Amino acid sequence: MSMNNGSDGPPVVPPAGGRESGEQPPDASVPWNAAVAPPYPPTAPPDLTRPVPPSATAMTIGIGVTATLVLYAVGAVASRSYNAAFFAFPFFVGFIVSILSPKHPFRNTGLSVFVGLVILVALLREGVACVLFALPLLVGEMFIGALCALPVRRYIDTRRKKIATVTTMMMIAIAWQTISGHLDDPTQHPIHRVSSETVIAAPPERVFDVLTGGASAKGPWPLVIRLGLPIPQRLVIEEPGPAGSLRMEFNHGSAHARVTDWRRGQAFAFEVDHYEIDDPPFFITRLGRAEHFGLKTERVDDWLTLREIRYTFLHDGEGRTVLRRSTVFQRHLSPDFYFGWLEQTILQLGQDRLLEQIRDQVNPNGDEETMPVAGLNPP
Repeated sequence: MSMNNGSDGPPVVPPAGGRESGEQPPDASVPWNAAVAPPYPPTAPPDLTRPVPPSATAMTIGIGVTATLVLYAVGAVASRSYNAAFFAFPFFVGFIVSILSPKHPFRNTGLSVFVGLVILVALLREGVACVLFALPLLVGEMFIGALCALPVRRYIDTRRKKIATVTTMMMIAIAWQTISGHLDDPTQHPIHRVSSETVIAAPPERVFDVLTGGASAKGPWPLVIRLGLPIPQRLVIEEPGPAGSLRMEFNHGSAHARVTDWRRGQAFAFEVDHYEIDDPPFFITRLGRAEHFGLKTERVDDWLTLREIRYTFLHDGEGRTVLRRSTVFQRHLSPDFYFGWLEQTILQLGQDRLLEQIRDQVNPNGDEETMPVAGLNPP
């Protein structure tokens, strides 16, 4: 039996999938490709129990922080002082991080060194003042290291080459620190002298008596000294005389010294024997950290060694005193081009302010007239 549409034409065959087959026609509102595309299996939910591997940038910064801490530790063990090889570790860290960084090498270098320094401060290995004073040098070296690595980055394009480069740079830095520490002799470090003077309206004998009679310093002090350096507070003569002893009190400790010159109204000098420092947290001063105040060659943790502090009292012929103070110290920080002027400048600022305070104690009212000498010119 055939089916037709009521005419004499050929029979009409219903299309596959028509209503006669029980299937619904495609929805005209759905695009053709979506209507005819085969269904995809549902996507499985992510497995949150599996650790997510770190990115290449995170791995690079982690390697940079590790290199910072390793080179610092090697320098602290192998070096006898804070020499140039010790402070060169940011250069090698910058080179390594720049080689490994897929992008932003300078940013990654800065983050690596910054995180390493924060860890050292948190572990009380370095102080805030130490980091702040050395920061310009460290920043300059790490960016120079990253810059030096840029021309060779395109040649180090495989994992094996990168591992070899990092290993080579670490070995060079460790070898330099070890050899430099072995050859270093702290007794031959540079010696500096800081000199200051002020004019006081009083005879030399009176100025001498005020200075050796418990002179105190109350500030204000320059900002660079208030960042965390020891601030002088009082000079205490424990035993007067040419073979006497004294104590210099600081804001968080004291220095014990022996008198080397005692001539009333002419000269007063002493040399520091040892320190008793009680540093506040995160403010390591490095004074007296070495065995025997930095005079031993086994290890020097100090910034400097005070050799002599000398006061001279000169009469200017008009009843006034020209008070001069000279400080001789041995610097244990390198390189010279940076720490030479830095230590000299800091001590100069502190010494100038100290003489101003001594002058104000002799003449608390700023009197420019000659004041009587205690014990010699009674009122």
